[in-house]
Amino acid sequence: ELQSGFELFVSHTDEEDEDSDGDGLMDGWEVANGYNPNDGAGAEGGSGDVDFDGLSNAEEQELGTDPRVANPVHEVSP
Repeated sequence: ELQSGFELFVSHTDEEDEDSDGDGLMDGWEVANGYNPNDGAGAEGGSGDVDFDGLSNAEEQELGTDPRVANPVHEVSP
């Protein structure tokens, strides 16, 4: 969860909405992983897979894995 001042002045996200760009990823998670919380398109969106490990960013968020480090699918158990 982002703090109000950070949301308003740094990330320019909506403090009333945990997912400002509507991509299924929480703003705080996106910021923590170097993603733009205001742009849900492309590789950094919920369906993107920056590390090409077969897990979408939404799945990485749910599993608590690093979306920038490939996780062999057989080692990750949901």
